Amino acid sequence: MLTDGAEVGAHVTTRVRELQSEAPDLHVHVLVPAPKWISSIHGRQVDGAERAKVQLSDALELFKQIGISATGELGGHDPMKATRLVIPHVHPDLILVSTLPTGLSRWLMMDLPHRLARRFRIPVEYVMGKPVNDDDWGTIPRRSPGPLRILLVEDSVEEAKLMRFALGETEERIDLTVVSNGAEAVEHVRANGQDEIDLVLLDLKMPKVDGHEFLEIMAKEFNVDALNVTVVTSSVSTEDQERAHALGAGAYVIKDPDIHSFKEAIQSVIDEVAES
Repeated sequence: MLTDGAEVGAHVTTRVRELQSEAPDLHVHVLVPAPKWISSIHGRQVDGAERAKVQLSDALELFKQIGISATGELGGHDPMKATRLVIPHVHPDLILVSTLPTGLSRWLMMDLPHRLARRFRIPVEYVMGKPVNDDDWGTIPRRSPGPLRILLVEDSVEEAKLMRFALGETEERIDLTVVSNGAEAVEHVRANGQDEIDLVLLDLKMPKVDGHEFLEIMAKEFNVDALNVTVVTSSVSTEDQERAHALGAGAYVIKDPDIHSFKEAIQSVIDEVAES
């Protein structure tokens, strides 16, 4: 089980009890990636590392009280990396992700449940809990060496500038190509081949060929999974997200108005591709 800034409570224990009824010998391993900060119920930023220690202790005590066998550990701030390090010695049959509610959860913003299932080929569920109460808390590579070759498909000049900012810390290890619509992106992939592209950052709402149409074409002509297409969009439509996943998008990242959260989500995607 992974948990972020949500309090471990009934939303988790209810599902775990259901799983135990199906598998009496159920054992839970709790992984708490420690983010730099956690959103609290008061909208403050709580020290993530300190809070993670308390969350882990509280979760293990809770499972003990209800008679569930459980172990646990802390992980780094990136949940994908933290999970990758835990998988080899835990061998889970299911990954249960405990998140903050939609709109507060950086994990949902970065499409974590889908990315976990796609990367590790393990069933993933997620349940939503309540933000932490901060009343007592202070504010506070397996790929070939070389630059990561990224194709950015974005028709808005301003949004392209925003993406360049989000990519800022990785400029030394990326080779960025920018095209302004899906039609140009299709021609770029056809001209260069899928093996010359490590990651596609794809807007959805574009003229000529939109993001979904681009994915449809890629699925017919190339191995869309190998292109590592990440949709980056302001659309929070469940229909848009489900369609993108069905067409082969590896991740669906929502353009968070908080630039730092958005940057963190993009960096997580880049790190995942760089290490795969």
